[in-house]
Formats: sequence, structure tokens, C-alpha cells
Amino acid sequence: PLGSEPSREPAPAPAEPSGETVAVAVEPIDLGDAVTVDVGDVALADWVPGPSTGAFGLEFGPSPTWAATSFFGTTVSGSRVLFVLDNSISMANCRLETAFAELVRAVDGLGPEQSFSVILFSDTAYRMFHPDPAPTLVPGTAENKRRLREWLETVEMCLTTRGEAAVEAAVAMQPDVISILGDGRFTDRATQLLTAPHGRRIVINTYGMQGDPAGRRELAAIARANNGSFRMVETSASAVA
Repeated sequence: PLGSEPSREPAPAPAEPSGETVAVAVEPIDLGDAVTVDVGDVALADWVPGPSTGAFGLEFGPSPTWAATSFFGTTVSGSRVLFVLDNSISMANCRLETAFAELVRAVDGLGPEQSFSVILFSDTAYRMFHPDPAPTLVPGTAENKRRLREWLETVEMCLTTRGEAAVEAAVAMQPDVISILGDGRFTDRATQLLTAPHGRRIVINTYGMQGDPAGRRELAAIARANNGSFRMVETSASAVA
């Protein structure tokens, strides 16, 4: 009514929380920094952390995006997959046949949206399809898998176990995961290159094909320094046959 105090609207109630999460940008952790490995301190026992755990407890297991395959029982998953295998003369007695059979099976498990490559090491590095090597990784198509099988049938074993050129080429291709298989120690600086402090995010798994204790220590050290796992493997009955 006229002359009365003006009406006051009640104060609005505080807004209820929306439930939305505020995203905060966080700088990525460089998992490779300050990784130092003393090769002599690595235990001879197989070291398989499962699936593969980095130095800060972050898991590097199978990616939900890419098809996962396995190599000698270790899960391998990623967009870019690379294998580095020993083709020295010490891989005789069905070791090389076992490695190649498992390689073919692992590559067959990759999808066409993934890419792969293979580098062999002995007296030097032999890239996939040598003497007409593929310059980089190739798609996991049926045709490229067929070409791999045909190429492996032409591979010969050579003297010495020099892995430096092979591991340098493998790292330069920037794959998601590298699988390294050998049956003994490298005769050059390959182990030192892979265990020195670095900032790489490449997972490196290693495999000892009935290797000697010194070779096992080196391969285990490489895996530890690169967020990977180490496993001892044996020749297969089918390869012997």
C-alpha cells in the first residue's frame, strides 16, 4: 500500500555445485631422467614386473587403443612395434628358428593400423628386407607380413655380436616398444648406450635365448633402464622338429 516500505526480494540461494571437474594441466613426468644401472648388480633371476612398471610406479601395460600381441609370453602393444634379434652364429641349434617362429607369430597378431619393423644384429645391423631394407616401420598388413616371412627365409647367421648400430637405428625410429633378443653379451657399446641416463619413453623388453650369465645381466639391465621386462626363453620343440 501507499506509504509502506518497498518490498525486498529474498536473496538468491547459493548455487549448488555443478559436479563438473576442473581440469588442471600438469607437465608430463620424464620417466627416463636419472636412470642409472650398474650392470654388475642385476640379479641373474628373471625380472618380469608385469605388465611393465616404470620407475615412478606408472604402468606401461597394454594400450586400450591398439591390438595387443605377445612375444615369448610378454604382452606387446602400441602403434609402433619393433623387434631387434640376434642372428649371430651362436644362434645355431634351433635358437634362430625359434626366434623367427615367435617373431612371425607376434607380428601376425598386429592389426593393419599398427606398424612394425625388424632389425637383426651380428657383424652389423640388417634392417628388415635387406638388401633392400625398409627405411622405416611398415603397416601391419597381410602383404607386409608375407614379405617378412619370405625375407626371414633368406637370413644367414654371421660372426660376432655387435648390436650398437642396430639399437641406434631402432631408437631413431621412435617406436612405442622394442623387443631385443640375444643369447649372449654384446661385443660393443650397445648395452652402455641403452642403460645410460636418458629421456626416452620407449619401452624396451629383453629376452635371453639360453644365454650365459653375463649376457643375462646385460639384457636385464637394459630392461630395467627402459621400463621394460626381462625374460629367459628356450628353443621350442616345433623349431627343433
